[in-house]
Amino acid sequence: MNPLIRNSKRLPATLRNLPKYVVAFVLAALTPALIIVVISLIEDMFEHSAILWSQATGIGLIVFVVAGIHVVVFGIPAFLLCRLAGIIHWWTPPAAGFAIGVIPLAALGNAWFIPGALFLGLLGASGGFTFWLVYRTLEPAVAGTETAKRGCRLKLGCG
Repeated sequence: MNPLIRNSKRLPATLRNLPKYVVAFVLAALTPALIIVVISLIEDMFEHSAILWSQATGIGLIVFVVAGIHVVVFGIPAFLLCRLAGIIHWWTPPAAGFAIGVIPLAALGNAWFIPGALFLGLLGASGGFTFWLVYRTLEPAVAGTETAKRGCRLKLGCG
């Protein structure tokens, strides 16, 4: 047997599952980018403008980079805090994603930024929900039993 595989069982669960978390966070950043690409292409069909597939994917790449920065700077710490508190439920990652998407633009305080801030919040919520789906699928033991037990112990809700 490969010594790396044999020794991996001695690692803490968080380190052993690190690649799964990376996949979940990357897909969380990719979701808003895909939404923007689809919206750009649909808008192009109705407006008969000349947005090409390459332009839409270029916009999507920019959104992916910006969303990835938000995931690293805000999303990972939010996940770690929620996990530490034992409150990883279906609604916590989308709620955190919405807040992470809204706050930067809403902090500017101008009233006409509000629709844009809400749209960015929805993009953040979509990324958060994608994270939760992947997290739940790849880590049913961590996402379910451990968190639910800790959440019940803290009277924060179960499941």
